[in-house]
Amino acid sequence: MIHTSAPNPVTVASFGGVTEAEIAQQCLAAAGIESYLVDAAMVGTMWHLGVAMGGVKLQVADVDAVEATELLTEARAGRLEFEFDESGVAEESEAEPEQELDVSSEREKLANRAYKVVFLSILLEPLLLYGAWLLLQVAVSSEPLRQPYRRRAYIAAFFTASILGTLAFFVAYTFN
Repeated sequence: MIHTSAPNPVTVASFGGVTEAEIAQQCLAAAGIESYLVDAAMVGTMWHLGVAMGGVKLQVADVDAVEATELLTEARAGRLEFEFDESGVAEESEAEPEQELDVSSEREKLANRAYKVVFLSILLEPLLLYGAWLLLQVAVSSEPLRQPYRRRAYIAAFFTASILGTLAFFVAYTFN
């Protein structure tokens, strides 16, 4: 366990990877908020246990928790920029949105998730069934599916069919 000098540390965010957590920590440091990463070394060395451990936790003093949460929310939305003065201390400034964020439909999110899951199923075969279920949801959805996501869905369907076919062949061959 990491001991911090912050009185009453509060977790303001959790991250799946060390790099994301360090970027968020630097964002808070640029705003003058002292923060600490908990479980960063463990997640960094045993990444496969990261989800079970709750990821890398970013903690701040309880008096800074509200400001840190708001700052991270603005940073994730891309609406925050820092301007540095000569001393190296950052001053917050609201960034003008350049363009609207491209929000994917639920169908596109499912296609993207299926694409990722199918490739992970090479290592963990039970994920293949989840990927097939996601592809079924993509197929029956009535929402539009843009070309990049349609391509990912086709690739995921090809690999799902290939892997399931191969497994069926081995099962049939084994029991004959």
